[in-house]
Amino acid sequence: MLFNKVRDQIFFKNFRYLRESFNRKSYTYLDEIDMKECKDCGTENDPDAQFCKRCGEKLMSKGDDSEGDEATLDKSQEEKEGSTAGVDIEKLKAEHDIQTLNKLLDHQDKKVRFDAADSLGDLAWYDGVADESSIPKLNGLLDDPDPEVRMSAVLAIGQLAEAGVADKRSIPKLNEALEDEDIRVREFAVDALRSLAESGIADKSSLPKLNKVLKDTHDEVRGFAENTIKKLKKTLRG
Repeated sequence: MLFNKVRDQIFFKNFRYLRESFNRKSYTYLDEIDMKECKDCGTENDPDAQFCKRCGEKLMSKGDDSEGDEATLDKSQEEKEGSTAGVDIEKLKAEHDIQTLNKLLDHQDKKVRFDAADSLGDLAWYDGVADESSIPKLNGLLDDPDPEVRMSAVLAIGQLAEAGVADKRSIPKLNEALEDEDIRVREFAVDALRSLAESGIADKSSLPKLNKVLKDTHDEVRGFAENTIKKLKKTLRG
């Protein structure tokens, strides 16, 4: 019993570390990739990113020492400000306005979608505030074309489950996410399935997918998969 408690605390810490390390924009698995650094805020972005995922500034291609055309930068700034005009995510989060955050998950701007999912996860993880109405919307975001939006959504699903709000309808989407091209999505999908299993929600359809993850090229993903499989089998046995 004590061992289980200590083990679970370790995985809680791992989960929180991964969550906070992403917020610091220093995800360890991306260290080996030639990232683009934002000159405005210092955030590291994916190599093919055109705009900073934190502040929205236009990113310069590596090796481009020029400041770029001033008019183009001004235009990108205007587009950034216009796309999020009237959306105060921090205010919505402070007010625990889950229903409005749910609506923003359908926003045309991917940054708003990301921030809305991220905020729902934060509310569940840090404040214990969550509502089952968020789950269908978050499930839908697992099909989003942007990998960071998918990552934010799958992470939020796991965080809601940790707060006691979970739904079996998430399982098919999480199973698909186990094969996502983005390592962050795969890893958080594995851990979200564990969180659901700990909430008493599991389905045997996840086992074949998780067994494939045991061959993932990243050690952490494989380690998370091993733990999730054990948790899943225990839940299925009842």
